[in-house]
Amino acid sequence: MSRTTDGSHSERPGEGSRKEAGKEADKETGKAQADTRRGTGAEGAGKDPEQGIGRDALADCDRTARELIAEVGLLVSYGLQQGDLPDELDIARLHGIKAKLDDCDAKPLTSAEFAAIVADYKRLTRRYPEVSPRTLAATQPDAHGRMRKNETAEYLRCLWYWTLGLVLFAVSTNVAMHAVEVNLPHPGQGFGYDDAVYDLWYQALRYIEPFLYGALGAFAYVLRVTAEKLFKREFDPTRIGEHVNRIVLGTLAGGSIILFITQIPNEDTSTVQLSAAALGFLSGYSVDFLFNTLDRIINAVLPRVSLSSSKRSVQRTRDEDLIKECRSLLETASDEESRARLKLMIEALEAR
Repeated sequence: MSRTTDGSHSERPGEGSRKEAGKEADKETGKAQADTRRGTGAEGAGKDPEQGIGRDALADCDRTARELIAEVGLLVSYGLQQGDLPDELDIARLHGIKAKLDDCDAKPLTSAEFAAIVADYKRLTRRYPEVSPRTLAATQPDAHGRMRKNETAEYLRCLWYWTLGLVLFAVSTNVAMHAVEVNLPHPGQGFGYDDAVYDLWYQALRYIEPFLYGALGAFAYVLRVTAEKLFKREFDPTRIGEHVNRIVLGTLAGGSIILFITQIPNEDTSTVQLSAAALGFLSGYSVDFLFNTLDRIINAVLPRVSLSSSKRSVQRTRDEDLIKECRSLLETASDEESRARLKLMIEALEAR
């Protein structure tokens, strides 16, 4: 620092910047020391200053405990509705643990409390093996007793809309087929271009009809199963893909069944003649109906080649080769004893 002509002091070039740099360094050092004391510095980041436990680990444990206590609460509510709670369950203890988790100022859960939650969860899942917290949450109605905004409600609405659309399409198809039949010319009348178009539409609708009713039967089956699962609170949204696959399979079965059968036998040896639409609906509702039909056709048409018959065929081929070898040896044998033994062996192989 130098003195000016008017008596004031002025800083030398670079001295001010060095002072500012020194002040910033002192601030960073003080902040690092304070963070270290609080356990939030570079070395103590995410750790508890007293126990040395990572704060992220504590947060994960609390999050897991909250999720677990929520699932236990769903199972307890289900048990209360069924009137079948395990005797070993301590609801007061669970309520205290939940209150402790809801209190932000409370200490973290102890190992014993966390183990108690896990034990109660296992006890409840063993008591109610048909349901799970996921199925209970998916079938939980709102305050008005309805399911409107969850995934289950969206799936149900989708099923209803598709079923209603298929019903309307089936009705429209039947009306269109009837209209085409009315407009087709009678035998002996002329068959013009319009009549050919009408006949083409009629044939197309006739081939579409069994697939359509197969899909309708599949939707009826899925709606029935879904209603049962909802009533028992066993509906799992993660298995919606299985329902979709069942609908596709029912649609294919409805269109394929007419390739194999046109009538169903009764117990009194009589037969019931069914339309293509009826057979399609039955196959879509019960896919096993198609598979059982295919098994009967395969057993009737294709030869039955079992594993035992295959083994017998291989053994017979070996015996024939041994018989040929023994006969060739019999022709070259000189002594009577060897010839007698070879003859006995050939007789035994031929008799087997």
